[in-house]
Amino acid sequence: MARKPHIDDPMNAHLARLLERIGEVSRAMRWEEATGSGLSPLQLRILGFVADHAGQSVGVGPSLYFNDPDGNSLELKGPSQRVDG
Repeated sequence: MARKPHIDDPMNAHLARLLERIGEVSRAMRWEEATGSGLSPLQLRILGFVADHAGQSVGVGPSLYFNDPDGNSLELKGPSQRVDG
């Protein structure tokens, strides 16, 4: 039977500290990149999201998706909201 991990385990505690530090470094690097470009970190993440989803529709507003037994899909979009930027 596998042993249940505990934070009291020195290896797990060390790993948790390392992962936390990696997250801090990642956030600092993202902040530095964003401010060097004249953007906020959130703006940089949004631009990254849009770049990663190029060719896909991205919008703000509710959508409902329906699939029939034949595999056809239907998307019903609600009113979109204007985003001033």
